[in-house]
Amino acid sequence: MPSQAQEQAFRELKLNDKFFLSLLLPMEEAEGDFDVYLMENAVMPVLLQGLDALTRHVDKIATGKTLGDGRRFNPVTWLAQYLLRNHPMHSTDHRAGMYKHLQELASVERGRRNLLRRLPEFENIWHLMSQDGQGLDTPHITQLLEKLDTSWNLEGEFIRSLPSSFAAQVPCVDPEKVTFNEFWIFFEEYVSQHDLLRTSVFEAAEQRRLQAEAEAQLALELQAQKEANLIEEQRQQRLLQAQFETLCADAYINGELSQIMSKGAVLQHPMDLKGEHIVLLLQLLRAWGFSLLDDQGNHLDQDEWDDRAKSLFTQWRMQHGPTTNFPGVVDSDAVKALMDKESFEAHHQIPPAPEEPPEEEL
Repeated sequence: MPSQAQEQAFRELKLNDKFFLSLLLPMEEAEGDFDVYLMENAVMPVLLQGLDALTRHVDKIATGKTLGDGRRFNPVTWLAQYLLRNHPMHSTDHRAGMYKHLQELASVERGRRNLLRRLPEFENIWHLMSQDGQGLDTPHITQLLEKLDTSWNLEGEFIRSLPSSFAAQVPCVDPEKVTFNEFWIFFEEYVSQHDLLRTSVFEAAEQRRLQAEAEAQLALELQAQKEANLIEEQRQQRLLQAQFETLCADAYINGELSQIMSKGAVLQHPMDLKGEHIVLLLQLLRAWGFSLLDDQGNHLDQDEWDDRAKSLFTQWRMQHGPTTNFPGVVDSDAVKALMDKESFEAHHQIPPAPEEPPEEEL
């Protein structure tokens, strides 16, 4: 049973800033910041209240003022149930404001520790800027703080959290040669008395960094994909160009098409309307992007000049062929235009082949 002095001390206990600071461990001993975690999640204040309630309950059991259910009393189980019932996330009472205030203090303390644990970064940049080991003057200390702000990706928030005259306030023997120890003693004391940067600020900066890296990576991937698409497009263009040139070569040696191009014949009776020359014409039209398709959208191969073939040719001639009053007639001008390499490459936007350098004379 607690003594009257202990009861009085507990009644006089105030869960305020002084109470919070009294529970904090020295930073070098607070591995994992478990002490701050207990405050952030309101575990410590609820635990203290639970322990007080537990002692009162034990006293009642001992004096017979409360009846048990016959089972062996387990104080650990009782305390655990108390913590669960009074968890701030699951209950609201007059202590909610106190919990929120303690959480705010814990957030400030975590931010302070996070900043002070960056001592190696301060020291590294300090020695890089003070290569002669003679210390830094006020303007260079300000530059050091700006470099840290940039390296942490804080977008000026660290600089704005400090007074503009911060560097000039460092107590030192020689303002032109401030040592790192002089700076750090002053900085550490200043941080312990002010709310400069919360951990959330660094977390947001890290998210910005990760997002920037992801966007840069995405840009690289998109550029790589764009280049791959261009290479594939150029490959397809070369294949199409080679196919077109092969078709043109076959057309020049085809008897029926030769008659049309050189002897003024047209594709009509008595010329045969079925055969290899029809296949060549339809393949040339397909190379231009005009294909015979079935109802499912698949390419059709045929060797007969029927109404569908004539309609397809008419569409091509009206868009790309020489002007005529009879667009459905396959004549010399039409066939020559169908086999015109420059027009074909312009239609498919195929760049001209690079000119070969002249051979050097021996």
